[in-house]
Amino acid sequence: MSFFEHVSHDAWIQSIGTIIGAFLGALTAGIITIKIHQIERKRAENEDRVEQLNTFISFYTGYKPKLDEYMTVLRRISIVTSQTTIDKNAVINLLTELSELVKTDRQFDVINLLNLPSKVMMRIQVIRKSIKNIVQEALIDIESMNEDKLKNIQSNVDRIFRYCQDLEDMDQAAIIELKEMHKNKNLINLD
Repeated sequence: MSFFEHVSHDAWIQSIGTIIGAFLGALTAGIITIKIHQIERKRAENEDRVEQLNTFISFYTGYKPKLDEYMTVLRRISIVTSQTTIDKNAVINLLTELSELVKTDRQFDVINLLNLPSKVMMRIQVIRKSIKNIVQEALIDIESMNEDKLKNIQSNVDRIFRYCQDLEDMDQAAIIELKEMHKNKNLINLD
């Protein structure tokens, strides 16, 4: 007689049941582990996003008054440079005022952009560079102020206006997104 003939049918059923049970148990544990990992990853992503939003909102809230000062002077420069007859003395006075704003802005060159989203960093850097370009280009050779230089100044001013508006829009979107995330208290989407 062979080995298989000595094993009862109950033993076969029990062995197969044990194997299937072990497989189903391992499968269930694996699925639960994957789900828990997904939930934890989603929670970590949400916490990172909340931190990023808070960082941007606090940065923008703190720096907005200085941007507003720049924007006030830049609006006046825009008005003066867009007139048909340009008062060079007015332009020079406004550029000098803008230059003084840059000199007194302790944050202008030392803003920590590392924790901000790349879109924000890029806009802040373009705003800063454009302001410096306006000041340096115009004040270096103030006597030879011509139409091309004024157009270049106006182009930089327009770029700054656009990027400042982008920052304002991003700030509003960040506030809305943060409120929405806090409204969903658990900050986890189990989908």
